[in-house]
Amino acid sequence: MKKFIISYRPEIDGLRAIAIISIVLYHAKIVLNNTDWFEGGFVGVDIFFVISGYLITRIIMNEIMMHGSFNFLNFYERRVRRILPMLFFVIFVSIPFAWHTLFPADFLNYSESIMASIFFVSNFFFYFNGMEYGATNSLLLPLLHTWSLSIEEQFYLIAPITLLIIYKFFRSHILVLLIIFSLLSFLSAIFMQEINPKLNFYFSLSRFWELLLGSLIVYVELNYKIPSNKIIRNIFPLVGLSLILYSIFFFNTQTAHPSFNTLIPVSGTVLIIIFCSDKNKNGIVSKILGSKPFVSIGLISYSAYLWHFPVLAFSRINSIEPNNLYKVWLLLFVLLISTLSYHFIEKPFRNKNFIKIRQIILMLIASILIGVFIFTFSNYKNGFPKRFPKKGWVNFEINIANFKKDFWKKFDENKMSLSKPHRQKINVYIFGNSHSGDTLDAFLYAKDFYEEFHFLKISKNEEISCFDERDPRFSTNRNALYESEAYKNTDIFIIAPRFSDIKCNKKLNNSPTDIDGLNYLIPKLKRDGKKIIILGNTLILDQIEGKWLEEYIYLKAINEKTDSFLSLEIFNYYKNIAEKKAYELQNDLSTKTNKQLQNFSLKNKINYFERRKIFCDENTKRCAVFSKDGSRLRYDYGHLTTEGKEKFSELLRKSNFKSILLDAWKNQNSSN
Repeated sequence: MKKFIISYRPEIDGLRAIAIISIVLYHAKIVLNNTDWFEGGFVGVDIFFVISGYLITRIIMNEIMMHGSFNFLNFYERRVRRILPMLFFVIFVSIPFAWHTLFPADFLNYSESIMASIFFVSNFFFYFNGMEYGATNSLLLPLLHTWSLSIEEQFYLIAPITLLIIYKFFRSHILVLLIIFSLLSFLSAIFMQEINPKLNFYFSLSRFWELLLGSLIVYVELNYKIPSNKIIRNIFPLVGLSLILYSIFFFNTQTAHPSFNTLIPVSGTVLIIIFCSDKNKNGIVSKILGSKPFVSIGLISYSAYLWHFPVLAFSRINSIEPNNLYKVWLLLFVLLISTLSYHFIEKPFRNKNFIKIRQIILMLIASILIGVFIFTFSNYKNGFPKRFPKKGWVNFEINIANFKKDFWKKFDENKMSLSKPHRQKINVYIFGNSHSGDTLDAFLYAKDFYEEFHFLKISKNEEISCFDERDPRFSTNRNALYESEAYKNTDIFIIAPRFSDIKCNKKLNNSPTDIDGLNYLIPKLKRDGKKIIILGNTLILDQIEGKWLEEYIYLKAINEKTDSFLSLEIFNYYKNIAEKKAYELQNDLSTKTNKQLQNFSLKNKINYFERRKIFCDENTKRCAVFSKDGSRLRYDYGHLTTEGKEKFSELLRKSNFKSILLDAWKNQNSSN
C-alpha cells in the first residue's frame, strides 16, 4: 500500500457547492410553472456523505500509514473545531426567534431538538417524534436538518478505531472488510426501506455505506493506478455529473430513499472524486467544479447548510408560504450570513494559533450547559405558555408529529389491563383499525363514568378485511383475536374502525375488503354469543386547497388578521368559519358508507351508533373543529388529537352512549 500526500482538491469544494445548492433549493420549494424543479435536491446530503467519508478516511489512513498509530485527541480536536462552534452559534441565534414565534408545545419540541443536536442523536430524535422528512410540517422544525450531522458524527466516532484495528491486524483484508461493511449497510437500507421507510431515512446503518464508499475511494487511490487516458478521464466525470443532475431533477418525495435509487447520485459522486484528481485538472468537469464561483460556494457550504433551514423555517412559522421573490431574498440573506460565518467563525476556530483548545473547551462546556438549562427549564415550564394569551391560537399545533407520537399513548399505558378480562365487570372489546383508538381513549378518559364496564383491546390495528374466512393467508390475524382470553370473555363487541375499501394487505391485488370481512365477522360474533355494536365512521373531512381544514383556517387567520392574530375574538371568528366549512367538507363516500352500515345493522338486528353525528349539528350545519381554548380536534382527515379524544369522550357521555351499552348487556342476559 503506497503512501500519499494530502493535497487540496478544489473540485471537491465544487461538489459541495452542487450539494448545498440542491439542498437549499429543495427546502426553499421555489415553484415555477407549477413545478418544483428541485424535488430531488435531498440527494445533496448523499453527496456530502460520500465526500465526508472520503476526506475523513484520507486523514485517518494518512496518519496511520505515516506513524503506525493514530492520535485520537488531535483528530477529535479538529472535528470539534470544524463542526461545533458554527453549530452552537446557529442554535443559540435561533433561540430568540423560537421564543417569539413558537407556541408552547412547539417550543418544548424545539428545546428537545437542541439537546438532540448537541449530542448528535437528532436523527433518532426526529424519527421517534414521528417526523417524516420532506412532509410540509417538517419544514417548520428549525433544527430538523441536523439529522445528517448526527449521522456523520456517529461515523466519525467509530471510523478511526475501526480503521486502526483493520490496519493493525487485518491489513491484507482491508478491501474485503470495507466491501463487507458497505454491503451490510446497503442491504440494511434495502431491507429497512421495505419494512420501515421512515426509520430507514434517519437510520445510521442505512447511511454508513455512503460514507464507506468514500473510504473505498481512498483504498483505490492507494492501491490502483487511475487510468491516464484523457477520454476516460473526461467521460467518467461527465457521466458522474449527469447522474447527480438526473437525481436532483428527476427524483421526488415518492422515490424510495435510501435504496437502489441512491446508487445513482452516490455513484456519480464517486466517479467525480476518482477521475477528477490532480492529474485531470484540465478536464471539463474539473474546470467547472474547480472554478472560483463553485469553490467559493463550496467553502461556505457548511455554514450555508446550518443557516438555511432555520431561516426558511422561521419564515414559514405562523405565516403563509412565502412567495418566490421573498424566498430569493431569504436565500441571498443566507448567502450573506454564511459568507460572514465562514470568515469570522469557521476559519478563526479552525486556527489553533488564534483560538486555543482550552478556550474552545470552555466555550463548548458553557454552550452545553446553556442547552441543558433551556431543555430542562422548558420542560419544567411546559413550553412557557405565559408568553402568549391563555386561549386562542396559542394552543394550536401545526406540527402533527407530536399528535402521531401520542396517538396510542393510552393504549400503551393500559396494555396489561386491556388484554385481561375482568371477572366482576362487563367486558367490552373495542375492535378496529387506528380509528378504534379514538373510541378506546374516549372510554378510558371517562373510566369512572363507565364504572360497570371493563374495556379490552389486544392489538392497535385490526383490519376487518382480514376477517374474511375464505382467505387462509390471514388466518393468523383472525386466530390472534379469537384465541385470546380477551375475546373469549368479551360480553359486548364494539366494531369501531373507519369503514372503507382498504384491503387487508395493500400489497396484494386480490386481498379482501372491509365488507368481505364484515360478512364473516358478524356471524362469528353471533355464534360466540357476543352482543354487537357497530359504530359508523367518525367525521371524515376532505382537504381544502391541499391542506387539512384546521391548518387552512389557521393560515387564513394569519394572512388576514396579522396585527390582532392572537386575540381571542379573532380566534372565535375563525372558529365559526371553520365549523361551517367542516360541514361542507364532509367526505361523501364516508357519509354514504354510514348509511349502508345503518341498513346493514337494521337487517342483521345489530345496535348501530353514528359517531359522525355527535360532532355535527344538523340544524345549524356546523361540525366541531377546534376546542374552546384553540386546540385542534383532528390532525388529519379524521384521526383525533388528545383534545379531540377528550371532546369525543364528553360528547359520548352527553349522547347517553352508556345506556346503549347497558341495554346491550341486558338483552344479552335475557337472551341467555
